[in-house]
Amino acid sequence: MGQMKLELKVVDHRELADVRSATFEALDPITREGIASWHLAKDIALEGLQVEVPASEVGVVVRATAEGAWSPSVHVPPGAALEPLFLLRERRIVLRVRSSHRALERLANENLYVLGRVWAPGRRLPPGVYRGPCDGQWTEGEREFIVTCPFAGGETARVRVWLGPFQAWTATVTDGFEDLAFELDEPRIGATVTGRLASSPAAVLLAADDGRIPLATWTDLTGSFTLEGLSPGRFSLRLVNSPLDRWPVHIRSLEDWVDLGNLQSAASNRLTVELRGAHGASLTGLAVAATPVELNIQSQVVNYGSSIRGASREGGLFTWEGLPRGHYELDVTSQQGDRYRQERIEFLGMDYTVLDLELLPVEGILRRDGDPVEGAMLWFGGMRGVQRVAMRSQEGGVFQGFLPQERDWFLELTAAPLCDPCEGSWEQGWQGLDSETVERVGFIEARADEDGVARMEIDLPAGRVIGRVVAVEEDGLRGVDGVRVTIERAERTFPQGAVGIGPWQTRSEESGTFAVEGLPAGSYTAVAEVSGTRERRRASGDVEFRVDTDLAPPALELRLREQQAIRVAVRSGGAPVSGAAVWIRSGSAVDGRSPMSSDGQGVFWLPPPVSTVDIFVWADEFGATGVRRNVTPGGVIAVELGRSRGGLRLVKRSGGRLVTESGAGIELDRLRGLASRAVVDDGDEIVLRGLAPGTYLWCPSTHQECSPASVLPWAESQVEQ
Repeated sequence: MGQMKLELKVVDHRELADVRSATFEALDPITREGIASWHLAKDIALEGLQVEVPASEVGVVVRATAEGAWSPSVHVPPGAALEPLFLLRERRIVLRVRSSHRALERLANENLYVLGRVWAPGRRLPPGVYRGPCDGQWTEGEREFIVTCPFAGGETARVRVWLGPFQAWTATVTDGFEDLAFELDEPRIGATVTGRLASSPAAVLLAADDGRIPLATWTDLTGSFTLEGLSPGRFSLRLVNSPLDRWPVHIRSLEDWVDLGNLQSAASNRLTVELRGAHGASLTGLAVAATPVELNIQSQVVNYGSSIRGASREGGLFTWEGLPRGHYELDVTSQQGDRYRQERIEFLGMDYTVLDLELLPVEGILRRDGDPVEGAMLWFGGMRGVQRVAMRSQEGGVFQGFLPQERDWFLELTAAPLCDPCEGSWEQGWQGLDSETVERVGFIEARADEDGVARMEIDLPAGRVIGRVVAVEEDGLRGVDGVRVTIERAERTFPQGAVGIGPWQTRSEESGTFAVEGLPAGSYTAVAEVSGTRERRRASGDVEFRVDTDLAPPALELRLREQQAIRVAVRSGGAPVSGAAVWIRSGSAVDGRSPMSSDGQGVFWLPPPVSTVDIFVWADEFGATGVRRNVTPGGVIAVELGRSRGGLRLVKRSGGRLVTESGAGIELDRLRGLASRAVVDDGDEIVLRGLAPGTYLWCPSTHQECSPASVLPWAESQVEQ
């Protein structure tokens, strides 16, 4: 065991006014046994004291204590510096665990600890996850185990208490200082994950894909590790000191025991990708990113990891060091954010991959009703497409560039930005680009002629609509600027190759005026939306307005009116749940908010009068629930999230609607938009996960009967159709 130099110090703040001294403890990270301790007067603790401490090859864990005060436990690797500790007023969380299961006897201080995620910036603790040990004590004569976990008072945090083999307890605590007491009767035993690493000792971290606070542990002297008390879900096992090392873990039920076997670190792995161009396309400025993917037995992607960009080398080479073995998607992009190619590979540890970019040269002219359109940005694949390429129309409406392949490309149109050329993707901010004003043109065919060049002549419709967004005031109508205006076609189906399918978006100018171009002849609806006020209406009362390219453009007047406020509070076990995504509907009017405030509350706006609403809520670690509630003026609608959840497997289709026991319904596409983690594609089926237990109706379409299905706690049910 070697020696480490540390500076023992606490952060000075007003809560230390009554503190006279502080005790610092150094613990072994694996066994939690004490190594050394120091009792310092307050002035010395604030100034800092240099000490030496015996430490193993994995470093030490340090924490500070004082009467009525608490600090998180901090792991300090060898050679690293110890940052000043936050010594804060203590708040205790007391859990009375009662169980007839013999696993209760396995609870001990070694497997009891609390993790708290603080997310609100500007308070005493910076945003992050903080850890501390808990103390356990048997109640004499009863099968009851009392777990006491100190944590920071005055902070709003998502707290998770790990209870050995039992499922972890989770709650949101608000910024008070009083102690909290909870009772856990017959908690469920969770799933278990085991494995072995050749390098030992090592710290392993199990991170959930749905944002749950991760679970960490150490390997023992043989390199083995065990993680208990886990809930179903998809996880990623990582090595703390080797961020690229990760292995996918899928827990399907509480009864699962997942043994990962012998795991090999990827420290010596190397992936090399060579890009080869064609048709004279330049490879300058291209980048390649590797994204780990998880596949099902049909070799379809069911989960994505975080992208890792390769280091660029001369000759179109890109390399990754220490990349774990597994399946990856390689994405080739340009400095302007163009996405040229995506290739899936299986990486075996020391691979050399060649990607041929068979780029298709494109030459085209952009016109509107026969007149050239200059200064436009053409987005092949859409602005937000997985595969997309941007081209700028120049003098005479001419544009040119390269597309990754021959096919029908979805095209969107915006005004060109001021930068030329632009660096980075447009999401990073291109000067003068208005991403809110978008014209959805439709699908454009890209096919090569005999000389290998794809030539296009795009003639946009000449239809136009003008209007003004106004607010009704005592002295008349006032134009409102900055209002988002959306024009939608009344038709929902279009012939193949149709140009101008919409919707079109723009923002009103200073006097409230707006204009939208590129509309084919047909019927439309208009939507005006601004924060706090919202109106969806059709011109001339309830009549759709029409555009005729041979007549003067219709002039609309969209009147904003104040909306009815609907207040919602999301809770679990009486404690507020922060960061929840909430979707609310009354009739055809929809509103949504993500995330909710730290106290679990939010305000939504719907056109009055509103008497009944459907509410769907998704929160990390809690899953989803849907309710139908009556609206009381001035009241707050409370939505309770349970601690158990399950899944529902059904045949994949483009539409469909899920209805809860209370009658609240949500379309599959809206559920996917509310929480992408809740809808998982699995081959020819879809899994809706994280649902509150209960009876549901699955309605594939308006022309088919709905099928009942029961969602059971921590299980996956099948919809029979």
